[in-house]
Amino acid sequence: MASTKEKIVQMAIEIFNKKGIKNTTSRDIADALEISRGNLSYHYKCKTDLIEDVYKYIFESKEIEILPNGLVTLHHFHALFKQMIDFQDRYRFFFLDIIEILRDYPTVGKLYRERAHRRTAQGRALINYYIGSGLFQPEPIPGIYDQLSNTVWIVRVFWLNQVWIKQECKRDGTVAMDKKRALESIWMLHYPHLTDKGKVEYFEIMKLVAKPAS
Repeated sequence: MASTKEKIVQMAIEIFNKKGIKNTTSRDIADALEISRGNLSYHYKCKTDLIEDVYKYIFESKEIEILPNGLVTLHHFHALFKQMIDFQDRYRFFFLDIIEILRDYPTVGKLYRERAHRRTAQGRALINYYIGSGLFQPEPIPGIYDQLSNTVWIVRVFWLNQVWIKQECKRDGTVAMDKKRALESIWMLHYPHLTDKGKVEYFEIMKLVAKPAS
């Protein structure tokens, strides 16, 4: 059974996804949980403490493994991208307001910056693995795969932002997370660097992407 603090964190995430952090009050969270504001403040004396626990709940307890053990194919890469897109959709408030959150909550900002550098480095290491397994071409220009890893990170993290800017929203005003287009965009960045062997797997993956969600 979830503790009171965990219930508060989970409810906060649900409300943040609807209203954003800035527009959510302690009363919103207390009322949704049917507890008093005093009870809420007993567990979280300030919003900063709550946001830091929300961050830990989202990122530290649900870390997605980038570098697996054993032999992997590009299908692993695809599963990884899909997990990350699903993750962004589940915690969309964080990615839609990411700059504001990192600026307003310095501890979260520090943790996320460290995570961002770690994730791009892991992505780059995975490309090295695929070069060795004959799925990626050797690096044609020194540093180009470093840039590729960073660009993929940018597309993943800021996908919802570009959707919001272009106002590609649902009828109720919420941002439409077009997961198919997000995955296609990420893979198009990789396609020019694949070997013939890698392109065979790429077209197999694109068939999976084209299938309607069940």
